[in-house]
Order: sequence, then structure tokens, then C-alpha cells
Amino acid sequence: MSRLKKLNNQRSTVVYERTKEEKEPKRRPALIYIFIIILIGGLTYLLLFSGALEIKNTEIQGYSKPEIIGEIADNYRQSTLLGNNILLINTGELEKRILDSSRVKTVNITRGLPNTLKINIEESTGAIVWNTVGENFIVDDRGYVIEENNNINLPAVVDNANIEIGLGERVASPTFIKYIIDMWTNFELVTGHKIESIIILDIFSDVHVKSKSGWTVYFDSTKDPVSQLENLSKVLRAAEDSGRKQIEYIDMRLQDKVFYK
Repeated sequence: MSRLKKLNNQRSTVVYERTKEEKEPKRRPALIYIFIIILIGGLTYLLLFSGALEIKNTEIQGYSKPEIIGEIADNYRQSTLLGNNILLINTGELEKRILDSSRVKTVNITRGLPNTLKINIEESTGAIVWNTVGENFIVDDRGYVIEENNNINLPAVVDNANIEIGLGERVASPTFIKYIIDMWTNFELVTGHKIESIIILDIFSDVHVKSKSGWTVYFDSTKDPVSQLENLSKVLRAAEDSGRKQIEYIDMRLQDKVFYK
């Protein structure tokens, strides 16, 4: 029905007058605002106070001692206001804390709604043994100390500088760790002699390898280990062909020359 009321004046001119309904502004029902307030309040309660999204389970995969990671996660959740809420927990900050564990290489945390926190870890494994100050430590392929060592069959380095180290510390670069592993793995294969010990001093590029045959070789760890071993094998054959029965040391650190005594 039209909101305009047709009126006729004395001159028979058609005029229109606004109806009462049109004159008054349309008002939204107060119920809509009440509904919105209730909805927001309900969601807030659900998220923060109801316990429906409270973390009740922590699943840990990829780590040999999951109780250690579980303790780190529990301590973090208790130390933050929203740490026990599956949606609001800061997983990035928790990942940083877990990475502080010396054996954790990588970590990824996902939310398993409604109540499960899933922590997937790549655990570091031992690459070499590092001996210093009379103690043995296991070092991973990144160069980090991951645990103290008792008896384990890994390539070993003796640090004659006797620098004290501890769990979680980085003692060498991944490149140096790989050099030691390659040297240990290929020494006997290429030269026919066995390693007694690998010794380092103040400079990591200066690597001394003592053989079980009694002689010591001075290597440069910035060069390819297999190429150096092939050159060493040639030197040993040349010394044998010359009738030399005893060698004290062989210095292979120079670019184009080899010295031995």
C-alpha cells in the first residue's frame, strides 16, 4: 500500500502528503543487539572459560625421551595466561623453547582440535666423539654437543687445547664435522693404514692424524679429505720404494709440496 496520501485542494490540483509511517525513521529491533551481545559473550566463554578448548593431551613423536619434551610443554603452558587453550597458545614460542633442548634438530607443532597438542621432532644423533679435558662428549652433524659419552663407536677427535664444553654448545661447524667423518671413514680404505687418533689444536684447519703404524700426518681441513688421502698414499708408496723403513711425520698442509721425516 502506498505510503503517500493523495489529497485534492480547492483547485483540483493533485498533491501528496507523507504518511506517518514515512515521517518516522525506521528503528532496528532491540532484539538484534541483544542477540549480538549474547553471541559474543557465549563465544568468549567458550574460548576462554568453558574448558571445551583446554589442552588435555600432548602427543610427541620423533623423540627418544618424550617425557623431557612433555615437561617443557607443560612448564610453558603453565607460565602463560593463554597457554592452556588449543587455539590461543603461542606455538612459535613453544617451538623456540623446545629447540633449546640439545638433542632437538627441528620441531613442528600443530593443533589437533579440540584438545590435543601435536609435537613432531627430528632428533639429533651422534656424529663424532669430542674428547676434551679428559671427558668425552657426543657431537651431532651440526657441531652441537648433545650428550656426554661413555662408550660409543663413532669417529673421535682429541682436543689438545683442552677447551671446556657443555651440553647444547656448538664446538665446530657442520663442514668440519663432515671432514672428520670423511677422514675417519676413508683413511684405511685409501692408505691401507688404521687411525689411532685424530688431534686438533687451536686452529681447526690444522688436523693431525696419528696412525697405528706410528707416524702422524698433518692435514688441512679446508681441503678435500679424499684427495689428501690419495696424495698421502702416493707419498707412502714413494717412501717405501725408496727403502725408507721409518717415518715420523708427513706434512700435507702446503699447496703443492709434501714434507716428511
